[in-house]
Amino acid sequence: SHFNRLGMEIFAKYLYGTIRTRDLLPMLTLQPRDGVAEIVESMEEGARADLAVERETKLLRQFPIDSKLSFDPLEAADGTHINGGVDREGLTSPYASLTFRCVGKKVLSLSGRGLDRPELDGVSIEVSVEGRPVGSFQPQAGEPFEGTWDLPADVVDRKLINVILRSDDYVYVGDDLQHCVSFQLHEVHLE
Repeated sequence: SHFNRLGMEIFAKYLYGTIRTRDLLPMLTLQPRDGVAEIVESMEEGARADLAVERETKLLRQFPIDSKLSFDPLEAADGTHINGGVDREGLTSPYASLTFRCVGKKVLSLSGRGLDRPELDGVSIEVSVEGRPVGSFQPQAGEPFEGTWDLPADVVDRKLINVILRSDDYVYVGDDLQHCVSFQLHEVHLE
């Protein structure tokens, strides 16, 4: 987080080498310099390793993501599960993305309620995990619903997984009719 003189020199060489090899300043003719290519390769190799291994670890240290999300009530820290598409009351847009801690979990369960809007009766919600469909559900107007699906076998040992809820219909709600929603979530959890 804080460079000394040597760190600044190494980083300057990295920037120089990157600018030169990627031709980011085509109006300049930058000459090769001793040791710069090795620094660029070393830093980029280290960065690739950090991204692959430490991204999830850093994320989990910064944000309290666990295997359960409840909207009864939604605590401020629980909001870290939500990448987008769900508000504090659990009202869910036609596309919602949620992240959960997974290691060792094998089943995804969710519960909620259909909106009190008869035009949404039978709306179909596709549930996918890490980009693969695992099931669907069709909430009925004003009625509670529950669903449970097995997780794909190859994701159960991951630290974090992404759950996508995709709807084929929605309605506008709110005083200004600017919020499009398909149903209301109460709880989502892995077990």
